[in-house]
Amino acid sequence: WERTSASDRNDADYADSIPHHFSLFEVEDHEALLSISKLLWLLLPKTLPNFTAARYGPADHIAPHDDLVLEHYTSKEVSRLAKCYDPEGSYRDGALGLKPWRGNRCFIREIAAVYYLNKDWPSDVGGEFVDLTTGHKYLPEFNTLVAFRVPRMHEVTAVESIRLRRYSIFGWWLQPEDESKAEPEVEKPSNVVKKRPAAELAVVKKRPVPAPQAGKRARA
Repeated sequence: WERTSASDRNDADYADSIPHHFSLFEVEDHEALLSISKLLWLLLPKTLPNFTAARYGPADHIAPHDDLVLEHYTSKEVSRLAKCYDPEGSYRDGALGLKPWRGNRCFIREIAAVYYLNKDWPSDVGGEFVDLTTGHKYLPEFNTLVAFRVPRMHEVTAVESIRLRRYSIFGWWLQPEDESKAEPEVEKPSNVVKKRPAAELAVVKKRPVPAPQAGKRARA
């Protein structure tokens, strides 16, 4: 897990440097987390997925923000994601619904989502998702997905428990900012570089989950 906060950002052009404190884990490095992220991506398969696992400990939170941030990717990074999320696809045939390009490319966050992994999260220890458009608060209920169009103002309240950790997978389905701005890639006959990588609010309520077998428990 990697700790992240607004003070960690040294990129002056990064517009999402709102106050926040929590820990991150790349889902591509974990089979189970990647499997969940693939299922999320398949809801909008003609997009670029950007999903990450999050862990909130004592006092961890995110201040009010709207997620309206441009993200930049090279074709190598997108190719790496394509191999993770769509291994049977072909990059040059438009894997993830994208055509090849050279250099960096801007992507917009079209839809945001949070998928909760904790069971039996108490209602009195914070860690709530707050939709600031309606004022509605959502507990991080296990197997529940919260999704919304970007931009939309929201926050995550501080975790008030010393013992508990709040786990989730969060992220965005991305679309190219402008298809016409991307410079088409010209494949050279030799020395070819292979590609590698990396507003409404909807709540999908949890379905019944089978009880774990004796002596076993789920891990996030």
